[in-house]
Amino acid sequence: MTSLIPSLRLKINNFAFLQYVFYTGWACYSPFITVFLLDKKVNATTIGTILAVNSMISIIAQPGWGMVSDRVRSVKRVFMALLFASALLIFFLPFFHTTLAFVFIFPFIMLFLSPLQPLMDNWVIQGIKRQAGTAYGSSRLWGSIGFAVMAVIMGKVISIFPVNVTFFVFAAIAVLTLLLCTGIPNPAGSVGGHSVPAGTGSESSKSILRSLLKNYLYVTFIVLSCVFNIFVVPMVNFLPKFLEHIGGSTTLYGWAIAVGAMSEVPVLYFSRRLIAKFRPLTLIMTAFVFFIIRLSLYSLYSSPAVVLLAQSMQGLSYGLFLAGSLYYMDLLAPRGTKATAVTLGSALYYGLSGIVGNYMSGRIIDSYGIVLLYRIGFFACIAVLLLFLGSVLYGRKLTQEEPRPQSAP
Repeated sequence: MTSLIPSLRLKINNFAFLQYVFYTGWACYSPFITVFLLDKKVNATTIGTILAVNSMISIIAQPGWGMVSDRVRSVKRVFMALLFASALLIFFLPFFHTTLAFVFIFPFIMLFLSPLQPLMDNWVIQGIKRQAGTAYGSSRLWGSIGFAVMAVIMGKVISIFPVNVTFFVFAAIAVLTLLLCTGIPNPAGSVGGHSVPAGTGSESSKSILRSLLKNYLYVTFIVLSCVFNIFVVPMVNFLPKFLEHIGGSTTLYGWAIAVGAMSEVPVLYFSRRLIAKFRPLTLIMTAFVFFIIRLSLYSLYSSPAVVLLAQSMQGLSYGLFLAGSLYYMDLLAPRGTKATAVTLGSALYYGLSGIVGNYMSGRIIDSYGIVLLYRIGFFACIAVLLLFLGSVLYGRKLTQEEPRPQSAP
């Protein structure tokens, strides 16, 4: 497998291979929800509503299952249980045919599916702290490679076969992922990756939340990221609709997703050096700038070439945000709250933004068209970035010194 990119000498470890397989399965479901609903003749407003309800569920599910992981001291067991439930539900998804059924089944799936990514991120970050010379990015980039490879394959497959086939493939890959999980240990005797004395696991959920919500830097980051993502959500979830607008094919959609995923690889590969050299917030704000550039491209041009160009910046937008935000939240979170901090943060800045962004996007698309939606997002994100800069300056006055990791896992 290392022959894929020999010049980078990418290191394969258990977590890297696990993420490679897991994200090949993720590529068979998440990118094709909108495609599936469009194929079922569901309008943009209803699609936006379904995606908004999905986001609402994730707000509850992600921190909820994160707290369960912290309490039982095992991210692995919770992750495996949720993946099994997700695979079972998604396997039967193609047997539903009505819009009303979709309104109920998709959110129910999200109850189990949405915590998987943040739980795996937490599991990997805590696990690699015990592996010398291993970085989160060098493991996570294999997830991007697996996602890219499968996105191209499935984009071509659904141009020949019904889109339903993607969900059956997801279920099969989920089974393989579960088998791989059995061979990877959960960090023993720890909560959130730290050795703790007996009894720490009994800390109440209220106590965990209270310690996080009193942290100004953590709360400010979550709130402003949430507002920013309200306008970024359409760029991701409604890309199939944009391609439909410009006459693009499902094969082009597969390539667009693949280009985006592969652009994350170099960013994730060098993430350890980036984190060691720059503050996490610097990476996060740089990511926001590239999100704004991508929105400007979609709002000004309508061609397949522009789609691929915008997607090629995903590494510098989503990739930097992923690395920066995970390390930042892990850094700010007190011991015994690491899984909760990551899952709560992910739930809020993706979940809340998804509720508003998806519903708003669907209504605007049906009423005014998708191009105007991207133009609104472009200007709104510039305003939010300026607020973000102001909040950071104010936060430094409060804390005297912004936290900075001594080393990147």
